[in-house]
Amino acid sequence: MKPLTYCMSAIVLLVASAAAYADAKSDAAARAKAVAPFVEAETAIVAHVDLTRVDPSAAVDFAARTTYPTPPPNEIAEAKKEATKGLQGAIQAGVKEFYVVVTPGNQGWMPKVFAVVPMPAGADVAAFRKALHLPVGAGRVADGSLVFHADSLGQASQFPDSRTQPVDKFQPVARPELVTAFETAGDSAVQVALLPPAYASRVIEELMPQFPKELGGGPTTILTRGVSWAAAGIDLPPHAAIRLTIKSANAQAAEAIRAKLAEMMRLAGLCKEVRAVVPKYDEVAAMLAPKVEGDRLVLVLNEHGVDKLLSLVTPPIEVARASAARVQSMNNLKMLALALHNYYNANKHFPLPASSSKDGKPLLSWRVYILPYLEQDSLFRQFHLDEPWDSPHNRTLIDKMPSIYRLPMSKTEKGRTNYLLPVGGGAVFEADRPTQFKDITDGTSNTLMTVEADDEHAVIWTKPEDLQFDPKDPTKGLARFFNGGFNAGFCDGSVRFFDWPKDAKQIEILRYLFQRADRHPVQPW
Repeated sequence: MKPLTYCMSAIVLLVASAAAYADAKSDAAARAKAVAPFVEAETAIVAHVDLTRVDPSAAVDFAARTTYPTPPPNEIAEAKKEATKGLQGAIQAGVKEFYVVVTPGNQGWMPKVFAVVPMPAGADVAAFRKALHLPVGAGRVADGSLVFHADSLGQASQFPDSRTQPVDKFQPVARPELVTAFETAGDSAVQVALLPPAYASRVIEELMPQFPKELGGGPTTILTRGVSWAAAGIDLPPHAAIRLTIKSANAQAAEAIRAKLAEMMRLAGLCKEVRAVVPKYDEVAAMLAPKVEGDRLVLVLNEHGVDKLLSLVTPPIEVARASAARVQSMNNLKMLALALHNYYNANKHFPLPASSSKDGKPLLSWRVYILPYLEQDSLFRQFHLDEPWDSPHNRTLIDKMPSIYRLPMSKTEKGRTNYLLPVGGGAVFEADRPTQFKDITDGTSNTLMTVEADDEHAVIWTKPEDLQFDPKDPTKGLARFFNGGFNAGFCDGSVRFFDWPKDAKQIEILRYLFQRADRHPVQPW
């Protein structure tokens, strides 16, 4: 009986495999048909997302891990809450999938990016708009789908002319490769099809007939005439995985593309800058090398592969993040210095660390009073200047803290800042009287005006609170976000980075730099 059993099992497996293939092909055809009315001759990218297979919490964690700057924990928690609420609202409204269609613009370089959301019978368009915080009336229903500009999901577009093309005017054409691309992407949460428009090859060949020597030279026809389309099947976190397929003209073209990509990766590995950012570049390059399977190149990264790749590139990303954050913080301090100087020009003195009521009680921080000099005049006018920072009205403005007050590497909660003035102890600022340049007898280029504080000393930005300078311990409260050091602004408007003091001599120099009139005009170490 065993041979018969094996035979029957084989037949069952073959039938099941054929059925699965038929289902996959049917699903791909259905997806291509659903988005077909919005796919034009110039369309370059079509992506499909199955909302029922999205874990919003895991997706937010993944995004926070791989983007710069890393958001503080409270913002990550808030993003998870909003993402979960939006996803649940969309599904409850009857929406279970959506497409993104990218078509290069007819004028200029800005592409048209549309979201196409199939609206099955019984779906609630108004509830869906509300769940995603879409503007009332955003987009319109066409061919059974709600279609709207993708930038409607965020803030107002930085490129208003990208909305000039009405969302209901499309010139669809048959793109049969879309079905094959979706089918190749497989049964994943996200399928992305890259469909090079017919004119793309001609344009690339005319503008760049040869690859630059940095990319190994040779004719660009290797790619322009060798690549037919590409498809990616992506599984989302917490079990992230990806399968990338590049369809070429034939097996010979596939091998030529593989060789060209390998040459580009090799040349990139010879660059010192690349090696400095990705020390384990060879391992990364090996993981990203596709294999030739007939007329296709295939790259597969399962969950383990994605985790390993991230483990190789995350440390360099963190270094790059810290470097970029350090530069961003220096820019913030420069802008604050400029605002303080403009305040001085208008008032003939620097602002007091805090404004006070008639009976001497602190009201609002200097950070509020320089808002007009940070192009935040509208926000400034919202404050009740005769009320304290925590009055019922002024408290509502805490969450509106301008981004310039956010130190990139800080993990503090929303509304808190690490940019403080040194106050008292002979520092530039005193609580009871405004400072003028004539008071800084050690010289503006030798006296500190603003500092980065650690998270423990971060304050609510509107609160009249700063860093109380202690001459006996000049390092108290200072941040160590950047390689153990900190940025600080000088009274002349310059900003410098300080390594953490290593000995008593450097601590003494730091004390002198804080004090405006100690008769020790020293330079930083």
